[in-house]
Amino acid sequence: MPIAGGCVSEDASEKGILSQMSSPVYSYLLPLARVLLRLFFHRIEVKGSQAVPTSGPVIFAANHPNMLMDALVLATSQPRKLSFLAKATLFHSPLLGRFLATVGVLPVYRRSDKHGETGKNVLTFGACFELLKNGGAVALFPEGVSHERQAILPLKTGCSRIALECEERNNFNLGITVIPAGLYYSAPAIFRSDILVVLGPTLDPADYFEHYRSEPQEAVRKMTADLERRLRKLTLHVPHLEDEPLIEGLRHMFTGAPDMGSRLAIDQTLVKAVAHFNASDPERYRRLRRDVLHYRQWLFALDVDHSRLERRNWSGTIRGMVPRLVLGGAALPLFLYGALNNFLPYKMPGWVSRVVAREPVEVATTKLVTGMVSFPLFYSLQTWAVWRWFGSAPAIIYAVLLPLTGLAVLFYVEATREFFGALRPWLLYWSKGHRMHRVQEMRDEIVRELELCRSEYLALH
Repeated sequence: MPIAGGCVSEDASEKGILSQMSSPVYSYLLPLARVLLRLFFHRIEVKGSQAVPTSGPVIFAANHPNMLMDALVLATSQPRKLSFLAKATLFHSPLLGRFLATVGVLPVYRRSDKHGETGKNVLTFGACFELLKNGGAVALFPEGVSHERQAILPLKTGCSRIALECEERNNFNLGITVIPAGLYYSAPAIFRSDILVVLGPTLDPADYFEHYRSEPQEAVRKMTADLERRLRKLTLHVPHLEDEPLIEGLRHMFTGAPDMGSRLAIDQTLVKAVAHFNASDPERYRRLRRDVLHYRQWLFALDVDHSRLERRNWSGTIRGMVPRLVLGGAALPLFLYGALNNFLPYKMPGWVSRVVAREPVEVATTKLVTGMVSFPLFYSLQTWAVWRWFGSAPAIIYAVLLPLTGLAVLFYVEATREFFGALRPWLLYWSKGHRMHRVQEMRDEIVRELELCRSEYLALH
């Protein structure tokens, strides 16, 4: 099934797909992807990489909250070369279809995309079987769709079908390893946010061989259900949509997590606690939910963070800010130079995403792809202009300084946001003291109730 111009030939073979995937483009692009992700995200944490075998057939099964970002994060967070499965509609574009085939992406035909095309999945599955037989690694997103829910949607059976049928074709001696992968974003669409990748523990298809020999469909469903339960433990799973705003509000009430792993553990505990109180004391649950959401509305309106609400000693705060002001003032000329030269390529991804991204899950991918175009384009045009006006030597120096000053601007902006984030509550106490005191009272009441709930919950668990 060679892919040419994004169109999939009906009469091609699995070997045709594999020949398309032998291109070295994947290996060339992987280092670039690592650099781009390190720039896009403030912090990337990976746990469980030791669960990934260095050789042998592997299937990665991950949740799918952030479109292309999920594939890039998974590809760069472990050492294996991955062949991804993706919806066939992505191959309709001639340019994108050729690129996806070149980097080893296989098309999956869904009933919801086009009637009567699901039969082509036989060839895709055949290519997966051949890859796994040769010790390769396949990656897929068994939810079947990228979504903004803070939950694991019911899984499709593709992962289990591929693993068990491939083993059957090889007399159940292949030794495929299935690795659940949990992707947990602090803010999926936000530039310089954080992400946690949790790999494993592995799922062994051998546990289902006997059942598969007698009842293959039931064994596939059983393995899929077990995979779904494991994925729910690896990332944030809020079963009820109406609880997501409450979990989001409570998350900001429990600050101080040193890393994303600790933050995920806190979120998972909050989900369990919310479910407990909703079942045991519905009235108390509804009252707490109303108060927390009302409090969050006040914070958004005032544009202040929960962790900065508590008033501190003025003199200590000012003494801590003076060195930052001095350092920020000294670095201001460098910032202005870098901001002037990087303004358009930096702003372009945000502008484009507001126009192009139709759903929240598309925002981060749109920003990343636009940035991959805007920075090289503007850097090239700006360097060319300097070369035309000032000559080659200044142009070379200018070209070297462009990315360096761009990074300096990025760090300067982050430090500035932190500075004004700390300063803003004090300004609000001075200008809107009555509102801040009201919000402070709301905060204290909620914190007292939360501490009481936590004590009761921990006593029972």
